[in-house]
Amino acid sequence: MSITIKRDTGLMGTASKVQIKINGEKVASVINNEQVDIELPEVKARLKVTQFGVKSNEITVNEGDIIKITTTSFNRISMILMSIVIIVTNFIPNLTYKIITFTFVSILLVIGLLSIEGFHIQVMTQNGNYKE
Repeated sequence: MSITIKRDTGLMGTASKVQIKINGEKVASVINNEQVDIELPEVKARLKVTQFGVKSNEITVNEGDIIKITTTSFNRISMILMSIVIIVTNFIPNLTYKIITFTFVSILLVIGLLSIEGFHIQVMTQNGNYKE
């Protein structure tokens, strides 16, 4: 009784592994563009992934399923926004205002990433399409 998990998150979080949780317990981890096979404790199980507090949706998986991990739009947009903030804060002449602006926006982004799902997991069919 196993499932296959494929991670395709692009540049998002490539420096570290995504933790795979089955029924709430960490069972494995996966790096980007890697595929792992995981034994299920039961025929059906609940699957979720996390990375530094950034979480995914939770799905029910069955024996033989192929699961793909991707990033959400919010995760991609937040990284672009952070890059823009870094560039814009360079044009603020006052160091105090620069630090306050950078800190405030960084805190908002971290809160957003911790409260909104940053990863999406979905069961795929054998030919690579997503199941409905």
